[in-house]
Formats: sequence, structure tokens, C-alpha cells
Amino acid sequence: MLVKEKTNDETTHPNKTLPLKKSMFPIRCEVPCLNVKNKKQHMKKLLIYLLFAASIFSGFAQRSSFAELDYDAIKEAVEDSGSSSYYPKLMERYLANDVTLTLDDFRLLYYGHIYQNNYDPYSLAMEHNALSVYLQKEELTPADCDVIINYVNIAMIDYPFNFHHMRMAIYAYHVKGDYKEADKRRTMLNGIIDAILSSGDGKSLRTAYHVIYTPHEYEIVNILGYNAEYQKLNNIWDIISLSQNKDKIPALYFNVEVMLEAHRKKTERINSGRTNEG
Repeated sequence: MLVKEKTNDETTHPNKTLPLKKSMFPIRCEVPCLNVKNKKQHMKKLLIYLLFAASIFSGFAQRSSFAELDYDAIKEAVEDSGSSSYYPKLMERYLANDVTLTLDDFRLLYYGHIYQNNYDPYSLAMEHNALSVYLQKEELTPADCDVIINYVNIAMIDYPFNFHHMRMAIYAYHVKGDYKEADKRRTMLNGIIDAILSSGDGKSLRTAYHVIYTPHEYEIVNILGYNAEYQKLNNIWDIISLSQNKDKIPALYFNVEVMLEAHRKKTERINSGRTNEG
């Protein structure tokens, strides 16, 4: 049993509205940075891309019920080489844009990634400059789209959950008129988003969304239609304060325990290596 069903009626937390202080870190957003020469033209192109990106995420909302994560069960499932849940098998299907993947599959893909050797919570690929040059062009050619798609395909081998890359690939397929492939890519991206949204409701420490990369916190904030003001780390939770919203939600909570633990282990390995060298 990988999950335990829970409703948000059970999740009231006394510290739901913890006081927040402005973080020393600026809020990150996965919008490509532009080297502006013709501001009007570039902003028009960027606006088209942003409107397209927003259309990908329409329809997402906080869940009234969600499934609590069982990391031990996830680890066992993704390391069972004789099972269809074996991580290399799932990742192969994911990279092949297999639209038959289920929510349980996406949960295993996303949260099972922390048990892979190439997982590093603070090295999510953010090579915006390599792709943002194409947003500066007045019009993308089929060749431009092919370059974007090939770049993303290669990058996803090491960074399979970079939302910016995934959006750019969807956009490229859309511009090419290959709507079938664009829909497949959109299904993969939405499947990962659904996996995160299924881990909690983000309304309290106890029911925080679980994320394995920090930029995904801001993605979820934006996807749900909110605007982030600032972030605070409180023990194993990132708390993102929200600007005023119709739902009157003061903040969203994200559990980052697996990220902190992975970083701690990596630091210990590095320090151990330095000690041995000394």
C-alpha cells in the first residue's frame, strides 16, 4: 500500500498562519531571461509564450483529498527490478511520453527520483539562456523548434522534471503544428504536477505539498493562481507567503525534508573525502 487517503477536514494545524519574514533569497520564477534589444518585440513574443504556458496549467486546483506519501513503500517499489514499478522501466516510459502512465506511476517517478544516483536537490537544470534566445526571435522556424526539442530531450535524461524545459518542448511542438506530440508532452508535465498536488493541500505544516526541487514550489503557487511574496524556511518546511487572494489563503506550505536530507548526505560525503585527503 503506497498511500493513505486523507481529507483536508483532518488537517487543521494550530500554526497555520505562522508569522513570515522576508527571505534573504529572491523568489525564483522559471520564466526565461531575455537580453532585450527590441523591448516591444521581445515582450510581445514573451507574452505569447507566457499565455501559452498558462493555458497548459488551466484547470488545476487544490484537492479536497490527497494521499499521504509512504517513502519506504516508494523506495521498495522503485527498487524492485522484477516489477513494472522498477524505476528504470518507469523512466523509460516517461521519456517515451507514454500516455498510459497513471497517477500512481507519476508519484513513483517523481518521489522515487530521490533514490536515484543522479538526484541532487539543488542542481535542477535552469539553462534558460540556451533556450531563451529562441523567444527573442520574431518567428520560430521548424529548424528552431527541432533544436529546442532535441535540447530538451537530452537535458531530460539528467533533469527529467524541469518544468521550463518541458513547457518549451510543448511550445515548440505546438508551433510546428504537431499537436499530437504536444499533447503527449503536456500529459507528462501535468502528470508530475498532479503527483505533487496529490501529496497534500499545502494549507498547513502537516498537509504540506512534498517537493524534491525548490523551483517546483513557485510553479505550484503560480499554477494554483496565486502570487508569491516571500519565502521562509521553518525546520523541514518552506513557507511561501501569498499576496491577497480570493481564497484568503495567507501562505502555502511545502515539505522539503527529502531535499535537506539529500543535501546533508552530500555534504557529509564531501567533507569525508576532504578529511581522507588530509
